[in-house]
Amino acid sequence: MGALWIRTLGPLEVVADGAPVIVGSGKLRIVLECLALRANSVVSTDFLTEAVWDGRPPAQPGPQLQVYVANLRRLLQPDRSKGIASQRLASRPGGYLLTVTEDELDLLQFREHVTAGELAVQAGDLAGGTEYLRQAVELFKGAAFPDLADVELLRPDLDALEEAQLDAHQDLIDVELALGRHGTLVGELQRLVSRHPYRERLWASLALALYRSDRQADALAACRKARSIFVEELGIDPGARLQELEGQVLRQEALLAAPAADGHRRIRQRLDNLPAELTPLVGRDAEIRELCSMYAAEGCRLVTVTGAGGTGKTRLALAAAAQLGERMADGVGWVNLAPLTQTQQVPAAIVAALGL
Repeated sequence: MGALWIRTLGPLEVVADGAPVIVGSGKLRIVLECLALRANSVVSTDFLTEAVWDGRPPAQPGPQLQVYVANLRRLLQPDRSKGIASQRLASRPGGYLLTVTEDELDLLQFREHVTAGELAVQAGDLAGGTEYLRQAVELFKGAAFPDLADVELLRPDLDALEEAQLDAHQDLIDVELALGRHGTLVGELQRLVSRHPYRERLWASLALALYRSDRQADALAACRKARSIFVEELGIDPGARLQELEGQVLRQEALLAAPAADGHRRIRQRLDNLPAELTPLVGRDAEIRELCSMYAAEGCRLVTVTGAGGTGKTRLALAAAAQLGERMADGVGWVNLAPLTQTQQVPAAIVAALGL
């Protein structure tokens, strides 16, 4: 097969055998983008018919689809000899298959970079992880698959892709913050929150970047602007993470301090970010002693408190943590996972809470 490059994460671009290819027909572009969106999988003729004609197909859509596919084969493989079956865009029972590699389709490249970035971060290579994640984010040159924007059938796919793009961008920012690069992130975060004002995680990152840039007043203003948007436009209060961050900024807590520029942890004060007890805990002394004893036992690395909702598990754990913290050289840390919606957010939440 000849060299091919298809860009779908922005205005559609096709380069075949080193030459730009013009895909002029709107319906032809829809067929190509549908095949690219589900590259290396068979896309059924029924699915293509629904997408191309938006639920109002002609009496005999099959022959017209065959014409579109034949035209695409000619565009994608201009040097293919007559009578030779296309390996690039093949017919399969019930549909068609577009075969491409990560180097030939930006959507696959995006997914590959995100996976590589996540693996690098998990392995402790934060700098390498940011390179992969930055490459993934920068593949987007505009709205992805623009010719499919009005195709209702594909709305879930496009929404999921937009979510994946934003998740990758937020992950990138989290790692950049962990590397002490807050000074270069403020402008980028301000643009992001203007485009995605209901993303609490972005507002929290902006406030943290401002605070670490010695702009405490601006960090507080960002928290309060986010709260105003959430209350006035969504009718809800911001989540616990943003509320907690606003209090930490006001108190100038040490755990908000930036790491060194090389990504290593600064020497910092003992960690003690347990929520304050508003009322005394009554009648749970035996449970607290048992919990502390279990945790202090040799070889113990984890104690899980289980039980029905509303029975005071969190309050018990916090009380035990307060007592255990007196014996811990580095103090104790509280990480609230309740506001998170995806498992991938857990490591970043822990990193942020521990000031790493």
